[in-house]
Amino acid sequence: MQKRLLLITIIFTAAATGTQFTPNAYAEAQKCYGQYGQEITCPLVNKSFSVQKRVRISGATDWSETVNVKSGTTVEFQITVKNTGEAKVSNVNVIDVLPDNLKEATGATQWVINDFESGQEETRTFSVKANDTNITDNQEKCVANVVNVQYNGNQEASDTAVVCISRNSHVLPNQLPETADSSTNSLRMVFGVILAAFALLSFGKAIELSTKRAD
Repeated sequence: MQKRLLLITIIFTAAATGTQFTPNAYAEAQKCYGQYGQEITCPLVNKSFSVQKRVRISGATDWSETVNVKSGTTVEFQITVKNTGEAKVSNVNVIDVLPDNLKEATGATQWVINDFESGQEETRTFSVKANDTNITDNQEKCVANVVNVQYNGNQEASDTAVVCISRNSHVLPNQLPETADSSTNSLRMVFGVILAAFALLSFGKAIELSTKRAD
C-alpha cells in the first residue's frame, strides 16, 4: 500500500511540474525478420582487409619488396590498405613498426581510417633514413619493416618490406696507387742501376786486359 501511494505521489508531482516521467529503458540486441515477419538469425556481414607494403630508394621511380642501400640513405615506404569486406567501416587502425636501423621518419607511421567504404583503397607514403646500428665495416644487415591493420582490436592483415643496409668501409688501402711522378722516379732508378752495372762491367774488362798485357 505504501509503495502504491509513493508511485501515485511521484506521478502526480511530475504531472504538476510538467516533468515527463518515463520508465527505465533497456537496450535490446539487434533483431532481424524474414519476409513474413518472423524473427530470424541476423546474417553475418563480412568485414575483411588487405594491405600491401613496398619500398624504394628516395628519388627512384619503381617500388619493390626489397632494396639494398648504404647507411645514411633515405628510403620511402608505400602502404596501400583495401576494404575487401562487404560493409562500410570506421576506426581501422594502420600501425607501422620501424626497426632500429630505420629511424627519423618523415610522415605518419600510424593512422586511423574512418568511413571506409567496401572496395575502397587508401594509400600513404613516408620516408625514413637507414643507419648502421650494430653493423660493422663491410657487413650487410637486412631488416623487415612490418605494417599491421587492426579492426575492433583484432589483427586483420599485415605485410612487410625489407631494407638491406651495408656500412661503408673506412679502412685505408695498404698501398696508394702510383702517380705519374713516382713512375718517373722509378724509371730513373732502374736506368741508374743499369748504368752502374755497365760501368762495373767495363771496369772489370779493363782490369782483365791490363793483367794480360802485363803478362
